[in-house]
Amino acid sequence: MESPELRAARDGFVRLCESARDDTIGTHTVTFQPLPTRINQDRLTVQTWEISGQQWIFLAMCDGHGDNPITAQHTVTALPPRLKGVLSKIIEDDMHGVVNHERLVANADTISSALGREIQRFDEGLSTAIKELCPEPTALTEEQSETLVDDNMEILQQGYYGCTFVSALVSVANRCMWAFNVGDSTVGISCETPDGRRNWTQLCDLHRLTEPLEYFRVAMAHPREELEKVAQNDRVLGWLSMSRSIGDSAMKLDRAYITHVFDYIPDKYVHNPSAEFVKTPPYLSAEPSLRFFDLQPVWDAKPTVIIFSDGVDTVANYYHSARLGQHRETNPGPLVSRILGNDVDRAEAEDILGHPIDPAWDDGGNKAVMVLGNLFGGTNAEHIQNANVQANWTDSTSEPAFYIDDTTIIVCAVSD
Repeated sequence: MESPELRAARDGFVRLCESARDDTIGTHTVTFQPLPTRINQDRLTVQTWEISGQQWIFLAMCDGHGDNPITAQHTVTALPPRLKGVLSKIIEDDMHGVVNHERLVANADTISSALGREIQRFDEGLSTAIKELCPEPTALTEEQSETLVDDNMEILQQGYYGCTFVSALVSVANRCMWAFNVGDSTVGISCETPDGRRNWTQLCDLHRLTEPLEYFRVAMAHPREELEKVAQNDRVLGWLSMSRSIGDSAMKLDRAYITHVFDYIPDKYVHNPSAEFVKTPPYLSAEPSLRFFDLQPVWDAKPTVIIFSDGVDTVANYYHSARLGQHRETNPGPLVSRILGNDVDRAEAEDILGHPIDPAWDDGGNKAVMVLGNLFGGTNAEHIQNANVQANWTDSTSEPAFYIDDTTIIVCAVSD
């Protein structure tokens, strides 16, 4: 029997969520940031594309940073039509309009490479637009810099601020999918095993300096004498936790753009990278990790595509560490998959988080909300209240002890 305290906590939590579901394509979403003094910078999109008479599902999420979601919003709005155009052209020119499982598998690498290049071109276009506005930033007077920014605020902000980009593209009819990631958000697939449990496959790498191969890539791109600053505190230039992103032109262009253009943007980054440290840009890349995944062999295993921002990592690590009494990180992908699984899976999730899991947590049946609610507390009203109480936090000069990052989850049961 649900206690009045738990019911009140659940209801309060759900009111703080922005959620949606489209059961025609088996997709449920949620985004969450209860703190009223903080802007939710996550942006997501769920789309269906009609190409050569067949339906495709496109899922994407951008986790913005810099206290301004303009780049994230621009990316989820402007990039998907470009990717659809590239895919349509491949189907028309290379596949002659004939789309089936065999031909998609044969052209999987072509599709991956073309879509990956388009993501990079989109990012390059943000910096190019700034350079076209101002080819010689050092020639600007202070007054000219102010006028340039005032007259071109949107273009400059779209390039100056930044975001991750993570996406999945699914051909349901042909049981094929592609995954892409720029930054530290996660995309993976959860499938049911014969014993009813669910396994997890992460489809794309995370781009952080704590990942050895990513650290090596960044280190090799700059002189040895820069390395200490480039990777300071596991952050690029001691500032950004991810090593790849969309936007963030201050770390991709000559440092003169910081002193003569970006420093004149109102409400710029509080911790803007210092121009003196920008010596050999670019320090960030927008090259995506990408993967083709053949859904045919797992189609009867109830494959579920899951995308989430690093806010999921934050809350999972918080409760896992609290249960152990010391800081420990846990892999959030398998954890989310277990929450969606059977009793054995959920028992393991409970052991990680330290609170009971309820598979019927959301009265509305939204699987993304169910996962989020169980991450934050399950049937432990006190844990859920740790999040709810932040809705009343109005002191912008300090942070609550329980840090809640912007948290977004997309769940798509592609074979339903």
